[in-house]
Amino acid sequence: MAEARDDADILSAAVTVAVCTLNRLPLVREAITATLAQMDAFSRSSLVVVDNGSTDGTIEYLGQLAATDRRVIVRHEARLGLYYARVTAIAAAPGDFIVFLDDDAVPDRGWLLNILRPLVREPDVGVSGCVARPRWLAPRPDWFPDRFLDEFAAIRETGHRRVCTFPAYPPGLGLAVRRHPCLDLFAHPRRMAIALGHKSNDDTKPIYSGEDTDICELYARNGFAVVVDPGPGVAHAVHGGRLNPEWFLRRFRSEGHNRVHLSRLFGRPVVSRHTWKLFATWPILALLRLAAPVLDPRQRILLRAYYEKSTGAWIEAVKGPREQPFPFTAAEAAVEADHSRS
Repeated sequence: MAEARDDADILSAAVTVAVCTLNRLPLVREAITATLAQMDAFSRSSLVVVDNGSTDGTIEYLGQLAATDRRVIVRHEARLGLYYARVTAIAAAPGDFIVFLDDDAVPDRGWLLNILRPLVREPDVGVSGCVARPRWLAPRPDWFPDRFLDEFAAIRETGHRRVCTFPAYPPGLGLAVRRHPCLDLFAHPRRMAIALGHKSNDDTKPIYSGEDTDICELYARNGFAVVVDPGPGVAHAVHGGRLNPEWFLRRFRSEGHNRVHLSRLFGRPVVSRHTWKLFATWPILALLRLAAPVLDPRQRILLRAYYEKSTGAWIEAVKGPREQPFPFTAAEAAVEADHSRS
């Protein structure tokens, strides 16, 4: 009871949890069940679930859920991609705070309270992330190095707050934001045209992302802090289909592309303190590949992965598109609108 009194301001906040999903019925059911149980303590809470074209029974499940729980709001987004689904979720979300949760992430007990605490109590915090740990859906391979956990958005518990800056923002598997006019720019027409984020669950295709980073950058450019506090977090699924070397090599190459691509979209220099190591290490990594046969399996796959990441950055820098940078403030958007009308 004492804890409830101490957290009364958080439990009375108007909050929406937003889950976007595509053909992951067993996993999304787990995520939703755990989330609704935590929402019971919140007097003004809602759950927005956006289906992005499921064919596995998810639509039927969500329909039944919405019919029996007034807190559940179901939306459908025909345009494939996490970016579009999140735009739809934001438009449908009532309340002052929106908490994004991946459909394959199961929140720990106390997660919702913990991730909202900095937003409710600290006006200068715009984005709150959370600790995440892997939830293995298949055995971990012997060749799998700890570094690869980061590719599943594992965020380790440090016992202290982390204030995050570009490019090391928290991932969107569990990410809370305060309602603010800057969030409206997430649906800007140029963002719509590019649509950062995964376009499908087909792991044979290149993996491009960036919508989480874009949301965090929006708040950072508008004077807000982006933080990750210790405490309850989420268990994020490690899918068995991704536990092969080729998936990670594609992932690392895409990371190299993304770092350069996002720098351009955010109006940052292509060569900066955030990217120079990617460019400078390529010849070294190319030479070190000659020694790969004598390395143990974990060292060998790491060497190959970093080489792919550096290669991806170089390819993006030389051949990547030169789009006009996104607007991050209302003033930037107004200037751009004036130019388009003139």
